[in-house]
Amino acid sequence: MADARSSEDATNIHGLFGAIIVEAPEAKWFDPETGEELESGLMADIYEPGKPAFREYSVFFHDELEMLDKDGNPPVDHRTGLPSSTTAISYRSEPMRNRMPLTHDPADSGEEISMSSWVYGDPAPPILRAYVGDPSKIRLIHGGVKETHVFHLHNHQWRLEAENPVSTIIDSITISPQECYTLDILYGAGSRNGVIGDVIFHCHLYPHFHEGMWTLWRIHDRLEDGNGSLPDGTPIPPLQPLKDRKRPPKKDKCHPGYPNFIRGRFGEPPLQPPCGVLDAEGNVTVRPTKLEQANFADNAAPGALYTDTCPCHAVGTCCGGDAGCDKKEKGNG
Repeated sequence: MADARSSEDATNIHGLFGAIIVEAPEAKWFDPETGEELESGLMADIYEPGKPAFREYSVFFHDELEMLDKDGNPPVDHRTGLPSSTTAISYRSEPMRNRMPLTHDPADSGEEISMSSWVYGDPAPPILRAYVGDPSKIRLIHGGVKETHVFHLHNHQWRLEAENPVSTIIDSITISPQECYTLDILYGAGSRNGVIGDVIFHCHLYPHFHEGMWTLWRIHDRLEDGNGSLPDGTPIPPLQPLKDRKRPPKKDKCHPGYPNFIRGRFGEPPLQPPCGVLDAEGNVTVRPTKLEQANFADNAAPGALYTDTCPCHAVGTCCGGDAGCDKKEKGNG
């Protein structure tokens, strides 16, 4: 629902829009963090009689925002010196102008660094959260009246027509002003191969992507009870398991939960993945720590360490030395 006038005098460009999500008869919805009944919100756990519970995420795409910096001036892109636009997801934006390169080396402004939470912390738009395998639906809503966008979700797919078993399987969809779609994610969070970690989604029109229209879907491997923290010290909110699914395992010293088993340090570039790069003689240049190795998937191989991505292509072994994790090892230090 929105004010469809296209002028800047209209209320839409300033964020006055919303959506009513209509659930199935007798459905109930609950707060994913507290487990209590929920009246309204961007995220909810939905329970329908006789059907599996699912995670529901309402994701709003915007037009370009009216935006001024702290000095009352239009934002400027530090790379070009020119005015920079801002586009958003669900009332928040993470433009690349806010993620200054660590150095003047062009290699320090690549996507593996500019979008890394290890370097800059998490992006501002809401981060979707789930446990591996949780059934999930994204209610994609275009609240704007001017811009067309292309929603793209990495590592996952859905059917163009959710109820049609032979419908086209896609991972991107064009969405125009005032349109909406339900994306019923195939195989749930983590897709068929059980991906864990951060999955990016964004507008695939790269100017919009660059102007802040991106965020993450964080897929947890261990129970989050509200007592953990990210490498930058940010508390990890609790996430209630869906009541009709097996509870995720609790954390322990060898399994501290994503991302805290990964070797890295906040504020520094992320390291190359273990066993992912070979030298000229074919030797592994980065070996895993014992803590990393303790969190490998079964039959882990280079390029497929934490999930079984494709056993037909992933070959070889990746060993960090002695088996078992060391109580003194820390994934974020």
